[in-house]
Amino acid sequence: MDRFVIKKIIAKGDNVLESSICFEEGLNIVCGPSNTGKSYIFYCIDYMFGSSTKPFDESTGYDTIIMEVVTKDGDSIRLEREIGKNTVNVISHSPEVESGKYNTSRGNQRLSDLWLSLIGIRDEHKIIKNQYYHPQMLTWRTFIHTILINDDAVSQRESILAKAGYYERTSSLTALLFLMSSKDYSEFSTQDTPEIKKARKKAKSDYINEKLQELSEQHGRIADSMIPLEGINIESEMQKVIDRITETENEIIIATNRSRRLLEQIYDISAKLEEGRFLHDRYMALDSQYQSDIRRLQFIDDGGMLLQSSPTVTRCPVCDSELTDEGETHQHDTKGEIKIINAKLLDLREVIDDVADDKVQLEGRLGELKAENEDVLAVIRNKLEPQAEELKERLNDYRVVVQMRHEMDVIKALSVGMNNDLGVIEQDDESELRFKPKEHFSSEFIETMSNYLSEMLENSKFERFLTARFSIDSFDVVTNGRKKETEGSGFRAFLNTVLAFSFMRYLANHGKYTPGLLVIDSPILSLKERDGEKATDSMKASLFRYLLSNQQYGQVILLENDIPEIDYNKANVIEFTMDDEDGRYGFLLSVRN
Repeated sequence: MDRFVIKKIIAKGDNVLESSICFEEGLNIVCGPSNTGKSYIFYCIDYMFGSSTKPFDESTGYDTIIMEVVTKDGDSIRLEREIGKNTVNVISHSPEVESGKYNTSRGNQRLSDLWLSLIGIRDEHKIIKNQYYHPQMLTWRTFIHTILINDDAVSQRESILAKAGYYERTSSLTALLFLMSSKDYSEFSTQDTPEIKKARKKAKSDYINEKLQELSEQHGRIADSMIPLEGINIESEMQKVIDRITETENEIIIATNRSRRLLEQIYDISAKLEEGRFLHDRYMALDSQYQSDIRRLQFIDDGGMLLQSSPTVTRCPVCDSELTDEGETHQHDTKGEIKIINAKLLDLREVIDDVADDKVQLEGRLGELKAENEDVLAVIRNKLEPQAEELKERLNDYRVVVQMRHEMDVIKALSVGMNNDLGVIEQDDESELRFKPKEHFSSEFIETMSNYLSEMLENSKFERFLTARFSIDSFDVVTNGRKKETEGSGFRAFLNTVLAFSFMRYLANHGKYTPGLLVIDSPILSLKERDGEKATDSMKASLFRYLLSNQQYGQVILLENDIPEIDYNKANVIEFTMDDEDGRYGFLLSVRN
């Protein structure tokens, strides 16, 4: 289990002698008369643990505190803090702790995190600070009251394990639970205070009442709009409209198919017309060609006739040589060709007339088909589609009515539910779960603590001892049936010392984490005895013998005026004499009373 040991406390200043106290593992006792600086040592340790209380005034000449500690692995760490400053300079030889500036309150490097890491707590953890489960960060200072017990707290009537303040008691007990079990309480849901709950309850009630009024108005508006439809079977009317829509859509489909077939015929006839026009043009071009051929042949024939009636030339007009008559007449062939072409032209014109007749018939049929298709489209466009649209709008109107009826049912159900919720809210007695830290301490803890207390009190010769137990109610020790608060201040100091040591022992044996340190100022109240019962000399001696014999649970530092006369060979005893001629005067070497 991770622990550390305080090895040295040093106080220094510019014009004073450096003063140091060395401690060892196990039991350490600093004794001597009052006003020799024993309490300075206590508050120096507290100051290095992050306290804002100065251990002594700067008028002493001392302005810096140094603490040297050793980790469980034997690594040394030196911490130095000036009086009045919130930063601590750390020089670390441990891989678990970084050197640098640490802040006592907030910042990236917090002093609390350093001390927690030295006992194995290296992550941030939440504890509960009040009965409403409000969380706060676990810090070293949260449970410091179980480690450092000053001369005022040592004789207090309340338990030294739980802080007395209303807002600190829960957090201090939850911190002890964490040390015992390492249980992080961050998963708990925060509960509201009664004032917040009351305000939230009122806000919920006001909100629900407002919504109920809005729903009532909405329900009324819908109901008014549906008055004309009273007595109408909406479902039956909707089915009739759906049937009519189906019929109309079927008629549209039939008409559309009829239009499609008409268009197919129109496309076919149009194609034939286009083909007829093409042939007519071709035939007319051929007609023109035939007429040109006839005119050409006629011209040739007319030329032949003229040549027959002209005188015959027998000699060449150029060379005056005699011409021979070798030409042939083509007059008979030309007339034959003209006759043939005229026959073809006659046949062609008959074909042209037939094509023209077919064109007239096709154009007539095309006009009929287009007119019929326009009629079909007009029926679809002007009758069937508007009829279908009207029926669909009527169907939508009916559907709106059905939706409105459903909305009214929903509004009714919501209103009933809200009304029931309102009743539950008004009847809520706000008796929600409150966090009670004592309920989380196990019977094993109570039994073990009772055994430790009984053993220690019996061995310490507690006066008239018969029984001892740990009371979960007072979170304190009860001896012989008497609560500690009924004892005198001397007995309370004794019992508080026993309780603090027993808890340190419990953490060492059973806890997940243990500071392994206990510093008590005046545990037996020798010269600081106030009004009340004093612990007997036998009890004091027996207590110190018990501490000498049980040093395995951690480092114990006791600051006391007078100590019993027993063998302290196994302890580190530091004595102040308040005498310059005999031994060490006090803690601060440059301070005299």
